[in-house]
Amino acid sequence: MKSIKLCSALILFLALTVGCEKESIESPEMELTEKQKPKNLYDFVHSGVDLEAYINKVQKVEAKSANLNKSHAENSSLDKGAVFFNTFCNNLTVEGFEDGRIAPDDAGIFYGPLNSLSWVGKFQPNEIEVGVEISSLNPDSGKESIIGLYGQKVRSSYSKVIYAQTAGDELVIRFVPNVQSVSLEILSFPYAMEAGTDGTEPTPVPIPEASQEVTIEVTFSTGLVQEIVKASFSGLFWGTTGKETISQIVLSSSHNDAWVGVDNIAFGLCEDNDADGCVDYEEDVLNDGYLNSNLEATVHLGACNSGVPNLETLECGVWMSDLFDQVEGGSYLTEGLRRNAITTVANNLVKEGLITQQQKASILGCN
Repeated sequence: MKSIKLCSALILFLALTVGCEKESIESPEMELTEKQKPKNLYDFVHSGVDLEAYINKVQKVEAKSANLNKSHAENSSLDKGAVFFNTFCNNLTVEGFEDGRIAPDDAGIFYGPLNSLSWVGKFQPNEIEVGVEISSLNPDSGKESIIGLYGQKVRSSYSKVIYAQTAGDELVIRFVPNVQSVSLEILSFPYAMEAGTDGTEPTPVPIPEASQEVTIEVTFSTGLVQEIVKASFSGLFWGTTGKETISQIVLSSSHNDAWVGVDNIAFGLCEDNDADGCVDYEEDVLNDGYLNSNLEATVHLGACNSGVPNLETLECGVWMSDLFDQVEGGSYLTEGLRRNAITTVANNLVKEGLITQQQKASILGCN
């Protein structure tokens, strides 16, 4: 009897063991092996995958992500938003890569940098706007990497786009000369797939939150500023403007299975009618204290040249000569009141550290 019970227990144990092993074997892999993953975006596009079907599935996955529904105000501290740029910065130069020679469902790769002088097969000289240069760098080696031009179907839109060719590589955008206003569309092309079983094709799975994250590093004249935004396959609008000049923007994906891309790079200076370096409006609010500033080299009172440099005050777009012009254009009951008003302006400039007592005397000498 004992032997029968022991045999039954052994049979039950073996059945459970085999059942567990079978369940483990049949469970689908959640990640592709390194051999199954494409080495770069170009290989993936040319792998025979149904690109349109893949894009549609990825976009549906993205649409379910609550993180991508955040407003730009929550998403980015520097970002001014598309409404601001469309309203006040529609005078910027835009590079959208539309002159590139590529079929809608194709891709072409080449080494950068890509600029107005480039002759790389897909682009010839003067087909990239003067003033912007795009390249890709391997962050580990610091060496130049390959970049790719991709047709409209790769983005599922009307527009061609530039991608870093290898996941993890940086896209570097340089501006020569430096600019004060930049907007662009940031793209993250995820390769979030679940390996198929029994010969079935891999299918998209919910995209890890990290694969949506793109780090933006902006080199301002005063230093570096970094922030992370939630990009997407469809593209995220991002833009910044101000008095500080911008020499370079670096985009990098924080997820090894996502390629970072860029499109519609707009650069220059937002509407600044008097060219004083202060944007006229920000968020529909007047930002420039004087829309038609007096930018003369030195302060004049009437025809008298004080010889004192005309500097911008602590208020954006307001120059020393603007203040004196305003006083001189006023109406006063007596000449003494006019002189007092000019002296008051000069005293305030001394307090703000913009002029010295000696320079104040030079200005008042013209009074």
